[in-house]
Amino acid sequence: MTISFGQIVQLLGSLAIFIFGLKLMSEGIQKAAGNKFRNVLNSMTAKPFYGLLTGILATVLIQSSSVTTVVVVGLANAGLLTLLQSIPVILGTNIGTTITAWLLTAIEFADFESSIVSYWIILIGLFMLLVRSSRWNNIGETIFGLGLLFLGINFMEMNAPDLQSNPQWLEFLRDNSYENTGLISQIQSILYFVGFGAALSVIVQSSSAAIAITLVLTSKGWIPLPLAIAMVLGENIGTTITAILAAFVGNTRAKRAALSHLLINVFGVVLAIIFFGALLNLTVSLTESISGKNPLEHSSKIPLALSIFHSSFNIINVAIMMFFVPSIAKLCTFIIRDRKDESNTDSNLELFNTKQAAAPIMALIRVRKEVHSMVKLNQRSFGYLPKILLEPDLNTSNDFLEKVQEMERTSDAMEVNILRYLSKVSENKLDSGLSEEVRMLMSTVNYLERCNDLILKSCYNLRNQKEQKAFFTPEQRNNLHDLMKLVGQIIDTLEEGCLIEKVDFRLIEDLENQINTKYRELRKDYLKKLENGKFSIQSGLFYMDILSEMERMADHVYSVAENLTQEDKV
Repeated sequence: MTISFGQIVQLLGSLAIFIFGLKLMSEGIQKAAGNKFRNVLNSMTAKPFYGLLTGILATVLIQSSSVTTVVVVGLANAGLLTLLQSIPVILGTNIGTTITAWLLTAIEFADFESSIVSYWIILIGLFMLLVRSSRWNNIGETIFGLGLLFLGINFMEMNAPDLQSNPQWLEFLRDNSYENTGLISQIQSILYFVGFGAALSVIVQSSSAAIAITLVLTSKGWIPLPLAIAMVLGENIGTTITAILAAFVGNTRAKRAALSHLLINVFGVVLAIIFFGALLNLTVSLTESISGKNPLEHSSKIPLALSIFHSSFNIINVAIMMFFVPSIAKLCTFIIRDRKDESNTDSNLELFNTKQAAAPIMALIRVRKEVHSMVKLNQRSFGYLPKILLEPDLNTSNDFLEKVQEMERTSDAMEVNILRYLSKVSENKLDSGLSEEVRMLMSTVNYLERCNDLILKSCYNLRNQKEQKAFFTPEQRNNLHDLMKLVGQIIDTLEEGCLIEKVDFRLIEDLENQINTKYRELRKDYLKKLENGKFSIQSGLFYMDILSEMERMADHVYSVAENLTQEDKV
């Protein structure tokens, strides 16, 4: 096979234009979609059908099933999505990824000169980018990216070598032809090209780009329809590698989510190979009924046939798999067993930067889920405060304190990881709304970490008070416990709001006012009784420090709630 260095450079350059166009289009759609689409994506944890729709919409939005799946793996890693919730979203990505093939086929099917259409689309997108309106700029970016996508595929077609000038490839095709060969030879040919498709998808790290290359190869006559279909099947397997690589450094939950993606796609491919002849005939019939031409006889209709097959295969596979979601989850749990030494609180957010951070909306949804994890961590830490207050035994109090210390270290690590991740997200070209959300999320994480620091500080004060035998009076103990109930209530309210993606700011504001009023009353009462000699100075110092720390905890929770409710308005 003789392909010059210049041809290789031209082909790689064409592929680069295609991928860059795909990236621009994805970013433009995300910015244009705004909060409404973000709210749809936040329904991931709802019913399986909603999860399926979320996977479809997210993949259409981002134009990358790999990114969507990596996000799902990340959420599973943090314990924010169960395996049963993850699988329907992953199934949805398999349907959503078929849109790219249809976009590429649209130009061919419309019977237009693709390069002319590409230039017109780019020109329209450019004019919209020059308008002084962020909304039109976002739409323009989407259209401009679409034009580059079409231009890239057109350049690939122009620069692909002619089949007739490559006798070695012709001989290979004759040796591995699907038509007019025995069953064993047919299966062998299919498996060759399934492997080729999988390898191609792994190399370019994009199933969309891999399918685009397949369409180019078919349009130039390099690959007949049956072998092109086999390549598409392989690309469905190859696209799972990104999530698998991410899951390798994740926990058991992440590995199970990634494994479910692999099992679903491998099962679908095995099923397709078993019924290959029937699926091929169905694809040919549908293509012929739509275009009036047989794709086996007219290579110009192969792109349409591939789009039909790609969609039909994934829809059929998803329809079957939806009935077996619990079984898939059980199989993944059986293959990847629980590890006793594994922490349930580590988020490992930094492990998923590369792919997710390039898709800002999905990245910020992930961060919101991590914020919820931090709130739950604060909730668990605070739960030990009344236990230490009421625990008379110093050793038991020290055991409680060690658990709070461990959670505080986890909180520190989460803060660092989330801030690093948000910094990576901010490297993208963000509109004003997304930039403001990044800023507020950074502030939110900072408030939550300060709150956890205060919880630990209060626990230290309670432990030290016991060590120094600076005992509280029954009245002081009751006062502290009453304020702890209010602070616990405000933290619980924030956690419930994060869980349902709707923080009740008015309730939190009301609780914060109650806490401030209670704190002022207790402080005034303490100073008055201290003057009268009813409280000791030693226990009083611990008493006032803990009261002050709890009041500041409530302030931080209020600030978090304020940030999160403002984000919803961005």
